[in-house]
Amino acid sequence: MLKLKDVEKILKEKISWILRKQREIREMEKTIEVTKPDFSKTNITLPYLGKNYKVEIKELKEENDSLVFKNERFLFTINNYSRNIEKFSEKIKNMYEDWLYCQAGTIFKNKVNFL
Repeated sequence: MLKLKDVEKILKEKISWILRKQREIREMEKTIEVTKPDFSKTNITLPYLGKNYKVEIKELKEENDSLVFKNERFLFTINNYSRNIEKFSEKIKNMYEDWLYCQAGTIFKNKVNFL
């Protein structure tokens, strides 16, 4: 069993790290985007696991639509890029929601297997 002075010693050693992490979390909570992204603008971000990540959209005529999360960004590859912003926004939204659903399945599966 730890003695009180051992606990105090550990806290003194780790206090700067604890305070830094608390600041980081408070700042992160302030910046999480909960509004609907506007795909007619540049510098779009989407939330994932408590952080916002930049979105990159590429049009490739020869490929199927895809979404990859790599290097802390969402990369959408769109075939037949629609100039109609409503259709385009709906397509991106559906791809993102499908991707989140798949990620949730993987995360939950890992958590359940861990238990």
